[in-house]
Amino acid sequence: LAEALERHTSTLRKLDLGGNVVGDAGAARLSVSLRKGGALRLLMLPSNRVGDAGAASLAEVIGAHPQLEELQLADNKVNEAGAVRLAEAVARHPGLRVFVLDRNPIGDAGTAAIANTLAPPPPPP
Repeated sequence: LAEALERHTSTLRKLDLGGNVVGDAGAARLSVSLRKGGALRLLMLPSNRVGDAGAASLAEVIGAHPQLEELQLADNKVNEAGAVRLAEAVARHPGLRVFVLDRNPIGDAGTAAIANTLAPPPPPP
């Protein structure tokens, strides 16, 4: 699959691999294929046992796809460290409109990182 993606990243708009037990290793391999950039607008990886290492790999994909509008990572194994990495990537990607991370054990630090990323900047004095 990763090899096929490498050949079609310029035209691929939606990738839905929900419920395929991709895991961290699969997310890392997928990320290598998708890092080349392209037209991806929707990346759906719910219920795939993706943890912090996979989240870190996917955070790199966010930057390679400026037109990415939606990232779904619900029901995975992303903890605080992975949530922080994803929040950092999302902060640098103003075009991302939907970011789904429910049913992940992101903890207080992960929640704070995401909340800070999504909070509007304070008004000027």
